[in-house]
Amino acid sequence: MRDIKFRGFGIENKSWIIGSVVKRENHFSWIFPHNQETLSFLNLSQVKTETVGEYTGLKDKNDVEVYEGDVIAVSDQSKNYQIQEVVFKDGMFCGYGDKKSCPYTSLDVLTRAYKIEVIGNKFQNIDLMGVK
Repeated sequence: MRDIKFRGFGIENKSWIIGSVVKRENHFSWIFPHNQETLSFLNLSQVKTETVGEYTGLKDKNDVEVYEGDVIAVSDQSKNYQIQEVVFKDGMFCGYGDKKSCPYTSLDVLTRAYKIEVIGNKFQNIDLMGVK
């Protein structure tokens, strides 16, 4: 069974917070950080709603947790690679690249058939996906 947890970019501390999403309102969400021994509303961290992504339950080749919204490099044995964004579509986490050359592919399949590496995320590294 995988851990159910979310990641969001903190408004006050300007860093990623991992925990449980407890409320969404307007453009803000709150996360109970998982590093707290007891849950208290005093420990809530406000995060930007658009940055909230769920943990996929998978890790990359460097043992880094993979979250929805991450940008990954998917490489084959020939060292060829493709840049893809981790998205949730049709009930599964997928890697998604260029619409013309790369359909949505189950992240589970990608991690079994290829080496994947988290190289950033779509919120802080827009240039990785070729978006200007």
